[in-house]
Amino acid sequence: MEALNLFGFILYFLIILAVGLMAVKHVKNMDDFAIARGIIPWPIVFATMVATFLGGGSTLGMGAMGSSVGYVFFFIVVAFAIQFILAGVYIAPTLKQYNGAYTVADVMGFHYGKTTRLLSGFISLLYCIGMLGAMVLGMGVVLQVFLGIPLVWGVIIGISVAIIYSVAGGLFAVIHTDIIQFITLGFFLPLALLIALFGRIPAAGGLDSIYATLPATHFTFLGVFPWTVFLSLFLAFLLGEALAPIYVPRIFAAKAPRHARNGMLASAGFMLIFMFCTTSLGVFAHVLIPDVAGDPVLPSMLIHLLPVGLVGAVIAAVLAALMSTADSTLSAAGVILVQDIYKPLVNKEVSVKTQLLLARIIVLISGVAATAFALWAPGVVEALVIVYSWWAAAILVPLILGVLWGKGTPYAGFCAMLGGIAAFSIWEYALNQPYGFTAIVPGILISFVVFFIVNALTTKSSIVPSFKPENYITKG
Repeated sequence: MEALNLFGFILYFLIILAVGLMAVKHVKNMDDFAIARGIIPWPIVFATMVATFLGGGSTLGMGAMGSSVGYVFFFIVVAFAIQFILAGVYIAPTLKQYNGAYTVADVMGFHYGKTTRLLSGFISLLYCIGMLGAMVLGMGVVLQVFLGIPLVWGVIIGISVAIIYSVAGGLFAVIHTDIIQFITLGFFLPLALLIALFGRIPAAGGLDSIYATLPATHFTFLGVFPWTVFLSLFLAFLLGEALAPIYVPRIFAAKAPRHARNGMLASAGFMLIFMFCTTSLGVFAHVLIPDVAGDPVLPSMLIHLLPVGLVGAVIAAVLAALMSTADSTLSAAGVILVQDIYKPLVNKEVSVKTQLLLARIIVLISGVAATAFALWAPGVVEALVIVYSWWAAAILVPLILGVLWGKGTPYAGFCAMLGGIAAFSIWEYALNQPYGFTAIVPGILISFVVFFIVNALTTKSSIVPSFKPENYITKG
């Protein structure tokens, strides 16, 4: 490896660590650790939302899929931007009004009671571990390609850096580092595409030559996918990460409902531009580096395209994408354990000092668990689809109906979650995805049907006596 590349790479890591650790002085209580005091203006919400979104799927995953199937995968993940637009317009401003909320389970507890809140907390924690595992796998792949080290060591190095500042500074540290990661990502990845378009591709015969070399399906709307598979994947990406534990704290961190809305809408526009860039790099890689396939495509393409000196910085930018999602997930996991599991089950009056200590311990434990998941998962995109499916099946229907409608009984919310989990499990593992549809589709449909059936069979008088909304959250 060129010494200049290695220097730029190490320098980036040191800057991220320094900025993250400097944020520790702001963290005095769980408000600081969990939602950065709820004082973040929309441009910062935009930057941290984008940095959180731009993880392994939007970088390594998009590069790999662009190389193997072409632009069809970009058309599929447009669903992400649609999701952010819908959530920004209809959900985020209302969520911001749940004063005192830190997590998805806080909102679920307000609407459906203690038991549903606890189940939501466990599901959120599992989601964080799975999501983190996908990002850790991506970090391992990048370091494996760039440093030539075994995957397991790449995984350990990448997660260690994210753990250090996430343990120390919570969401304050994450937001500070996200701003740097957003700037790095937003500059260097489009720069690599421009270098490809105006440098390496003309040298390889130009765009006409690239187009003639690639399979025709690389440029069609459905590509190689049957419409059933296309629709199934589109729905998975539309719904699977909606209102996930890594995004909701940023809504709560916004200083006002309009800041939450504007931050999400701006994020949607940036997502489309960025994902088009990473997909295009993957498409070009199919011709320029035909011997490389899978998750290593994007980092290998960057090394192939860029001059000495820039490679280290741009590889650091790809790692920034992975780390920005990993640190958000680590921070969310710590808050979820304390707020949604420890306090309801063990000690509701736990001290501020103990809350912070527990949150930091679970960040460390989550990192270890996610490392194991990363070494088991077949690939970044595959890992994400697994995580998306069971999250949406379990949480999405009762959460959205609670926020927008607010009339469901506690039994309706709880049973909808169980129904979605059961439908997902049967479709995914017992039936092995018949008709090519991911388990997210039957999971959400069954959850929706169960919600309204149970809601019709129960009344407000059926609310368990111990359920008091003010014990969990005050909607204001």
